[in-house]
Parts: sequence; structure tokens; C-alpha cells
Amino acid sequence: LTLAAVVAQVKVYQPDVILLTGDLSQDETPASYEHLLACLQPLTCPMYWTGGNHDHRETLTQVLTAGGLRPEKSFAQGGWQFILLHSPVPGAVGGCLGEAEIVRLSELLQRQTQPTLVALHHPLFPVGSPWLDGSSLANPERLWQVLDAHPQVRLVLCGHVHQEGQ
Repeated sequence: LTLAAVVAQVKVYQPDVILLTGDLSQDETPASYEHLLACLQPLTCPMYWTGGNHDHRETLTQVLTAGGLRPEKSFAQGGWQFILLHSPVPGAVGGCLGEAEIVRLSELLQRQTQPTLVALHHPLFPVGSPWLDGSSLANPERLWQVLDAHPQVRLVLCGHVHQEGQ
């Protein structure tokens, strides 16, 4: 499906929030992020984002924030806490959570007990694709340690996988 078709289908459900988990541009140009904003315009709910390995962090931040997408990487909505993590490594396809992100996650989870969704770009486990499995999160065990200590984490979402899977 094209992005326009996906947006049309999503609009029917009138979601409360949308999370974009990266790879929002293939060429990292302001024009590509502006095109994304134009495609998302029919959706009226709050939209939050985190970058992927195909995104230019500064350009992404500038264009999406100016275009009305929410820059916050943690927020509460509908009785849930949402935490978006930054996993891209400059110049690399694979990802890694830096110590600052791990500490931020841990501190946020210590302050809240409501059900929590954590989102990041890189998957934490192999997805069964030889060309993708070598570019997942380099340190998933560190993330699992934090998540295992906080039972309020109910869901972890990731992007990066540009194909269907089972």
C-alpha cells in the first residue's frame, strides 16, 4: 500500500494517537519530511515520532516539529504511559541504545506505574530475514533488564522491518 492508502485506512478508525517509529525518509531531505507531513495532514490525532537509521535526526526534528508533530519522547494518554527511545547509530544500519537512553527509560519507569508502551526503531530479536537480522538492536539484553524490572511495561513496538512477517 502507498502511504496515502494507509493514511486513508487509519483515518477511518480515528485513532487517539499515532506513533511513527522511524525510517520516515529515504533521502533525509527536508522535502521528504515535508511530503510526509502533507500525507499525514488528514489525520487529526496527536502524532509522536522517533527516528530510524534512514533519518537525519536534526532535519527530522526541525521539519516534523514545525509541522505540528509532537517532539516529546514520553507522554501519557488514555491511562497509558508512552516512551519513545532513540536507537539509531550514526552511519550504521543496526541500532544500539546508549547508556543515556537506558537511564532515561529506567528513570521514567521508576516514576510511573500505569501501563506502559515502549517504542523504538530497531527490533530486539531476529525477525527471520537474513538481510535484516544483522541490523537489529545490538544490546537488547540491556533493554530487557530494564523492562523486566518494571511489570507495568505491557508492549514494546519497533519499526525497521520493511516487510510483512509472521
